[in-house]
Amino acid sequence: MNIYSEIDRGTTIRLYLPKSIDSDLKLDMQALALPGLASDGETVLVVEDDESVLTMATETLMDLGYHVLLAHDGREALQIVNGFQEVDVLFSDIVMPGGMNGVQLAIEARRIQPTIKVLLTSGYTATALADKLGLPKEFPVLGKPYRRDQLASHLREIINGEAAQRTRQ
Repeated sequence: MNIYSEIDRGTTIRLYLPKSIDSDLKLDMQALALPGLASDGETVLVVEDDESVLTMATETLMDLGYHVLLAHDGREALQIVNGFQEVDVLFSDIVMPGGMNGVQLAIEARRIQPTIKVLLTSGYTATALADKLGLPKEFPVLGKPYRRDQLASHLREIINGEAAQRTRQ
């Protein structure tokens, strides 16, 4: 470690670490996939207005083997649902700008593609959302922040049809 400091200029710290002994170590993404929770090739449409959350969700789903489509708001998501042959799961934030919230999007997406499964997400509690938006019981909600394993297990439950009456977080 080297530390260099000058008055009125700041400090620079350099940390030197040894090279890995196993330079051929490769990260196998399938090994990172949670057993029994990885995709069987399903397509997930992720709708999120926060770019960092969208990126994290997308990378997680791709690591799990899902085919991922992206939208930043309800209008963009409906264009995809209208134009794409089949979306297996709609994974949408509930509170979004643009005049359409995630609940309205889910209802409209189901009108267009009746077999689409829905998983909603929000940083608000389900009780607050139910009071404010009339959140239907048929749409499970994954609370934010969520972990990778939580997203994976919720999606698997939705796809397998086990989450219809899931208790909301």
